[in-house]
Amino acid sequence: MLWGPPSARPEDLDPRLVGFRERGGRLLGDDGTVVATVYLQPQVRWTGHGWLRWKRWSDPTETVDAYVLDAHGDVIADYFI
Repeated sequence: MLWGPPSARPEDLDPRLVGFRERGGRLLGDDGTVVATVYLQPQVRWTGHGWLRWKRWSDPTETVDAYVLDAHGDVIADYFI
């Protein structure tokens, strides 16, 4: 019985997201100035089913968290993709 989800294994990671892992990018306006910065962070997630000792964990699913900051460093939005 695991009280928490198992650790992520390399085979649980989606190979399509390898190029986006721990990356950031800048969004530029028409005049070339930085309008916003985008950070992407893939996460492995599980859902738990059942209660206490009978809890089981789902298969891992990899999702992407996206954070958008404006030119001043203020958070515009954070997304769960």
